[in-house]
Amino acid sequence: MIPQEVPTLTVKEMEDNFDFIFDVLVCRNKMTFRIETENGKSVLLMPVLQSQPLPDDVMRDLEEMNRAIQSPEMPVGAPPPLDMPF
Repeated sequence: MIPQEVPTLTVKEMEDNFDFIFDVLVCRNKMTFRIETENGKSVLLMPVLQSQPLPDDVMRDLEEMNRAIQSPEMPVGAPPPLDMPF
């Protein structure tokens, strides 16, 4: 796998095109940019990926499924009961 280079922008390029870079490239397309200052320092502009919580009904189904799997009265290798939530 070939490592991809992080695109580099100057502070001026970032300032002049901030709305497009931030909204479209970083937030929507999940791109990361290296921003270089005039004195040679640099920072990264990158999206923070956030996971969304699972809906309540999915969580309930997962909990029911977990309880059914751990149930000692269900023999190993037996077909699941017909009332399983999945």
